[in-house]
Amino acid sequence: ADPVPLDQTCSGLSLVWYNLLAAGQARGADLQAVRLDIMGTLVGTPSRFVGIDVRVEAQVPDRTLLAKLVEMADRACIVANTLRPALKLTFSAAHPEESHS
Repeated sequence: ADPVPLDQTCSGLSLVWYNLLAAGQARGADLQAVRLDIMGTLVGTPSRFVGIDVRVEAQVPDRTLLAKLVEMADRACIVANTLRPALKLTFSAAHPEESHS
């Protein structure tokens, strides 16, 4: 089936993956098992996003570094910068051993 526009909006935010890896590589960070969970909140008719949460999970020896890399990747993401004025957009860093609730 063809992707629906909502899928494309959320997948566009996956560009943060590239920014995260580039920022990590530039700092010699050993990022392993990188995963993105992207969840949107819809309201109205016709439906529209009012918020999107991006959770970036990765194994990295330094948790503080991961949070900094996620912040840097967020700022460098063109899609995030485009969407931010129109909706609540949050990025967070997590580690694989933390639960997915």
